[in-house]
Amino acid sequence: MGFTKGRRIVGAATALVGAGAAALVMAAPASAAVTDLEITTPSGYGSVADRYGTGCEYDVSVTINNKLPKGTVFYIATGPDGKASNMENKTPTGNKATFEFTPETPGEYTLRARQSDDVNDSQQPTWVTKTVQVGRGFEIPDTGSVELPFSGCVILAP
Repeated sequence: MGFTKGRRIVGAATALVGAGAAALVMAAPASAAVTDLEITTPSGYGSVADRYGTGCEYDVSVTINNKLPKGTVFYIATGPDGKASNMENKTPTGNKATFEFTPETPGEYTLRARQSDDVNDSQQPTWVTKTVQVGRGFEIPDTGSVELPFSGCVILAP
């Protein structure tokens, strides 16, 4: 007995709906993830624009997508010698976690962050990274009594 055109259409529609439902059931749950990593303390000016200074302290803000707001955020800075420094982990406040970056030697640094879901110890599969250049510098102390026209870090050489 042959299939009629109407039965073929109904059969195809049923198969399509079934495949769509299977795809929804098999979809992976949304995971916690770092969406942005930025240094919020100003860098150098003029000929050393977009550079940071050794011995100076910078705030690093890590933004998460807030799928799991209590998931631990891991942060690490790797220096020009390939050694890790400034390693920390924190529970974010809202959708942010703030870390410190204090470079010790001039050169290129890689800042990285990712988030754990704190449920089954799985982590965001990839690190969000930012590469920055560091030159020689020194921190201008905050005297509190003398008003200086600038503050922060003075970068002497790129």
